[in-house]
Amino acid sequence: MSELYEPGDTKSSLQYLKIADTYKDSIFGAGNIEAVQTLVAREEERQKEIQVAKVAYQNQLKQYALIAGLAILLLIAFFFHRNNRKERRAKLLLQNKNEVIEQTLGHLKTTQAQLIQSEKMASLGELTAGIAHEIQNPLNFVNNFSDVSNELIDELK
Repeated sequence: MSELYEPGDTKSSLQYLKIADTYKDSIFGAGNIEAVQTLVAREEERQKEIQVAKVAYQNQLKQYALIAGLAILLLIAFFFHRNNRKERRAKLLLQNKNEVIEQTLGHLKTTQAQLIQSEKMASLGELTAGIAHEIQNPLNFVNNFSDVSNELIDELK
């Protein structure tokens, strides 16, 4: 303001210059400079505290993320372990059933062989019976003829 009034009104210009000097001294005086420096130091300390708190918060977030990741890995490992156990049990059960099926198949093969043997023996018996019958017919004829011949001889006598 003093520069504005300086060319036209030097008295007002001087008055405004004195006011400006007074304010300058009140603002930039020795006590105020120390107060400002104290405020700046406090602000720097506060900024450092904020920075330290930020770092601590980030570290805490990293710890939580690490713990969450570890928990997820443990959960996945648990599911894999459980599925592995179920798979082993299923394989064991399947193996037992396969053994039972193999035993049953062995029994069936044995039974089939016995059945085939029985059928062969039955066929052989039928064949033998047929042959015996065929042999028996001429023998019966001969026996009958001899009986008739004996009767005729008896009648002749």
